Amino acid sequence: MQRSADARMPEGLSLEEKRRLIANGTYNPDGTVNMATAERVGWTRTWQEWEEREKAAAANAVTHAARLAEMK
Repeated sequence: MQRSADARMPEGLSLEEKRRLIANGTYNPDGTVNMATAERVGWTRTWQEWEEREKAAAANAVTHAARLAEMK
């Protein structure tokens, strides 16, 4: 699974590997993620969950830092 919708086909793949990733619907011919496949197999849902977790973690870090500052 790709890390995000902005992922690109990895550099250094052989022509055959690139062909297969395009043929199986992972990537478009221009190297971008095939969003139809991403939606169909649930990657977009996973990416959204990751983003929500990252936002929550950042908010928790800010809250924690503020509480520590209050204790000083």
